[in-house]
Amino acid sequence: MTRLGFLLVLLILFPQLSYGQVLVAKPSTLELGKLGRGWSGDALWIITNNSGNPVKIIDVFASCHCVKPLAEKTLLGPGESTRIKATIRTLSQPGGKATWKVTLTHGTPAQPELLSLFAVADLIADLRIEPTILSFRGSGTHQTTIQIEDTRTPPIQILKATTSVMGVSATVMENLETTSQRIQKIAITKGAHAKGQGYLVLETTDNTRPRIEIPILIEESSTNKVEMTPSRMAWNEKQACRVVLSRPGDLLVRVARVDCPPGVSVEIHRGPGPRSTLLFTRMGSIPAGSKARVVFEKAELGVLDLEVD
Repeated sequence: MTRLGFLLVLLILFPQLSYGQVLVAKPSTLELGKLGRGWSGDALWIITNNSGNPVKIIDVFASCHCVKPLAEKTLLGPGESTRIKATIRTLSQPGGKATWKVTLTHGTPAQPELLSLFAVADLIADLRIEPTILSFRGSGTHQTTIQIEDTRTPPIQILKATTSVMGVSATVMENLETTSQRIQKIAITKGAHAKGQGYLVLETTDNTRPRIEIPILIEESSTNKVEMTPSRMAWNEKQACRVVLSRPGDLLVRVARVDCPPGVSVEIHRGPGPRSTLLFTRMGSIPAGSKARVVFEKAELGVLDLEVD
């Protein structure tokens, strides 16, 4: 068989080989430009199935809780496209160059492939907003305030304050002027029967952040739930995986130890903030069904088993 004939047979049996990379994003990195810290908005990518076979998107996850990604379609025929939308909230992030990463897992659970998408921006840290999350615990009525400090001229103006949580209201208070800054306060009132989670939404006169969203979390009692980001472990091309452990309301998470199966090692790091970060490395073959067990410093948090195979 000639070389040309052999290649034709391969293309018939494996049509995806003629297309190269299976899923393609153009561009894979979105430039969002200059944004004021506190900006909330969406990043959009168009993903195309560049193979000759159907492709299933298994999972879409982000590098931090400040990004909520979603795929409009999860099954793409040959040549079909879908939009990946990631809602980004920048309130809790420092100023300067910022990068947000969204990862798609596609293929099969046994042989997953990864596609990484990025959004980058220059964050202008000219506002100070405290707190960056509204966390209420227990039943009954509670009141608190959001404070915005601005040293610019002219300073930001809050046109309207609303919440997406039933039973939680917001009122824009009078401005407090000083010689060097302007302080804007928003009063937040939680009703006795309010529950769930959502956002305090501030509409402003600032073109760099016309809409500021501050998370609201209401729990009847303190929670011991530990969340994992990404939602499942996915090894990169360097056979490594980074996992961030956090709790709702930015409660403290500290890891005492991680018991790993053969073929896996881990480094434990504190942070960012009250979170803990686990850096896993795959050093060889891993027995099927293997799990890493995370033991926390606080016994009431229990243990967390992570599938690593």
